[in-house]
Amino acid sequence: MSLSFHIDFNGQCNQAFEFYEKNLGATIGTMLKFKDSPASSSVPSDWQKKIVHANIAIGEVELAGADVLPEHYQKPSGFYLLLGVSTEKSVNLIFNTLSSGGDVILRPPKNILVAMLCSHCRSVRCPVEDKLRRMTDYSS
Repeated sequence: MSLSFHIDFNGQCNQAFEFYEKNLGATIGTMLKFKDSPASSSVPSDWQKKIVHANIAIGEVELAGADVLPEHYQKPSGFYLLLGVSTEKSVNLIFNTLSSGGDVILRPPKNILVAMLCSHCRSVRCPVEDKLRRMTDYSS
């Protein structure tokens, strides 16, 4: 079994997927425009270059997307983006890139990698757990 996600865009699917490709190391699989699909007659002429279906792989996650006409578009809500990365540099770079122009709900805490690497300490007694708690500052 696999799970993928579909996002409706208000005419910016192509730009969004290219942004993900450039900044997240993603791989675009399909980028099908209305004009090249059987759905071309269902949209106005100024919408022909918009995307009827696209998919992109971000790590092991498949994301699908499409542009929808403005009268059918609803701004996404009720979800959060969680990315797992392996270095502090990656955390900072990706966070700064994705948060630019966006709404930040929670910033990554200081020493997040130390906390992530020792997350197993929550279920078993770990000799460095107390030290990690003192090192990890979640207040800023």
